[in-house]
Amino acid sequence: MKALAVRMRADLPAMTDETEGLLHREQAELVTRVDPAVRREGIAFTHERFVDQLEGRADAAGRARHVAFGAAMAAAGLTVEELLAGYRVGAAVGWRHATAHARALGLDADGVLALASAAMAYTDALAAESVEGFAAASRTAARDRQALLEALMDGRADRARALGEAAGWPVPATLRVAIPLGDGVLDERALLVGQADGAAVVLAADLAALRAADVALAIGPEVPAEQAPLSLARARRVMALVLAGALPGETTLVWDEHLVELVVHADDAAADALAARLLAPLDGLPDARATMLRETLVAWLDAPGRPREIARALHLHHQTVRYRLARLRERFGDAALDDPEARFALGLALRRRGVGGAGTRE
Repeated sequence: MKALAVRMRADLPAMTDETEGLLHREQAELVTRVDPAVRREGIAFTHERFVDQLEGRADAAGRARHVAFGAAMAAAGLTVEELLAGYRVGAAVGWRHATAHARALGLDADGVLALASAAMAYTDALAAESVEGFAAASRTAARDRQALLEALMDGRADRARALGEAAGWPVPATLRVAIPLGDGVLDERALLVGQADGAAVVLAADLAALRAADVALAIGPEVPAEQAPLSLARARRVMALVLAGALPGETTLVWDEHLVELVVHADDAAADALAARLLAPLDGLPDARATMLRETLVAWLDAPGRPREIARALHLHHQTVRYRLARLRERFGDAALDDPEARFALGLALRRRGVGGAGTRE
């Protein structure tokens, strides 16, 4: 093995270059996230350590360095899978060079088997050591990020800024707080994920990062970092409407985009009373007739005074629409249909009942 080790030691620069090139082609995320000098040093040392083992050298320092390397890769934002994939690239390069030298030296079958066993044992040790360092760093990072999130949720933005560097999440000037509406994996490299009052919360500097998440979210408004608790409170209000069935829970919902629903449902008792009073003219009608008139009422509120436009929207003859409008006037009175403020109140009442709004039909 020592003769093989001599040849491989001379080949270390070529092995490092080849591994670096393959990583650029096959592991773009790793290349992007890891500092070039750190990456190249890690590649060179990993190949060199295997040669040291072939020469029978002690390995205590090597183990410590790979534990530290795993921790550094966690800090760089890699996943365990990306780290191990990088090792597989290096292992493939090392094995190709080792077998080429073994053939040139005329290594017999027992020698090749011993080489293969040594290579597999080394690869397993690398993975275990690096994952150990990665896991320790990840636990520390998780604690740092939770402390950062708690500081923000307590309104202590100055404290949060001091924690941001250690947590790897510099506190932005403005942010949004969101609450997951379902299960899924969140990219913690782009988002600050943690717990607030026992529930999962997600923070991001911009809306695009939250929209890109593979999880439906209730997203609060953009606020200065000092007002993060306000964004959380409003995200919770959106979530409350989902739980009440007033908003769908299968998609991401942004507080800014559902202000009407938030206003309509701000005082449930008042909203129910408004709906009951203003829509009372439809009470007692057969379901089919009530639905027909309610549909026409929504269309009228979308296009008041334009029966032909209403007819196109409902796919009806305009005379049919005029007949329906006459029945509405009999029940609601002209003032309810013609006065702008009365129409506004009717629109709120319909929204409370789950219908209404431009282009909305039952």
